[in-house]
This record gives sequence, C-alpha cells and structure tokens, in this order.
Amino acid sequence: MSALNFAFHLCSLWTMYCEVGIDDASQTNDARQRIMDFWGRVTPGILQLLSHAKGPKSRSLKELADIVNGHLLHMMESLKACNSTILTKLIALWIPVFYAHTGHLNNSTQIRLQQTVNWEPPAPPTQDRSLTDGMLLKWLKGYVLKLGLIESQSSQATQIYIT
Repeated sequence: MSALNFAFHLCSLWTMYCEVGIDDASQTNDARQRIMDFWGRVTPGILQLLSHAKGPKSRSLKELADIVNGHLLHMMESLKACNSTILTKLIALWIPVFYAHTGHLNNSTQIRLQQTVNWEPPAPPTQDRSLTDGMLLKWLKGYVLKLGLIESQSSQATQIYIT
C-alpha cells in the first residue's frame, strides 16, 4: 500500500508540473499530449491492479478501490483548483475507474466526483504567469504538508508495531 500511495503522489506531482509548468503556447499541446499518453498507459494498469485485488492475502477489493478512487479524486480536485485545461479529458479517462469494481460510490465520493464532472473548464489563459505560478506554489505547499502528515502518521504506526 505504501508503494501505491507514493506512486499516486509522484503521478500527481508530474501531472501538475506538466499542466501548470508550461512556459508558452508552443509547449501547451506537447504537455497535454504527454499527460494524456502517460495516463493512457497508467489507467489500464490501475484497472488491472484492482482486478487482481481479490486474493486471500490482499486487502479487500472495496478498500483498495476506495484508496484508488480517493487518490484520483484528489488529483482531479487539484487540477480543478489550478484551472486545468486538460481535466475534462482526464475525467473521461478516469470515470470508468471509479465504477469498474465497486459498482457504486459512497455518498461523499459521489458528490465530490459530480462537482468535478460538472466543473466548467476555464477560458483560454489571458492572465500573466504570476497567477499560475501562485496557484502551483499554493498547491505544492498543501501537498508538502499532506506528505509530511502521512510520514508522521506512518512513523508513529511503525513505532506502535515495533514495541
């Protein structure tokens, strides 16, 4: 589970970097294509992981699906907060993951997902890069805090099991 957690964090960082870290219009299409190629290869792997989560020693399928859904939903909300221009294409790619193995979502996940799906993409950027850089910096600070909390909780859990 720890490897899955860190894999999603790295995928999220890379996706945000490609989406927001674009200097000019000529790089925009290349970055979008890289993001779509990347997630076009990773998403089937996620679906395959979920399909193999039925073994007796693995976590329950519902628990693993909830973890994966949570990571994808958080990434979608992060892209939405940064006015992502590619989020609508990623939503179309990721929606099948949400329903692939559980058939239904809990109420809070369903509401958050519906809010993201209903989100209107921004108009083409007419603003200066300082606003985009500010959004990315705010997201990165929050992300670092989240990673720190996860590490803190993990180290406390390890101490409990060692003693």
